[in-house]
Amino acid sequence: MTLAAFVANKSGQVQVTSMSGPLCPSGAMCPMYAIAYTLTVTVTQ
Repeated sequence: MTLAAFVANKSGQVQVTSMSGPLCPSGAMCPMYAIAYTLTVTVTQ
């Protein structure tokens, strides 16, 4: 689980994107997958 906190400085819209993949030792078999997550945040007054 990963947690994150953000502070809005003004009104508007922004996309927050996070990507991750496996950390495999050199020379070892490694699964080929990636995880991508995009969050669109809209701040209004």
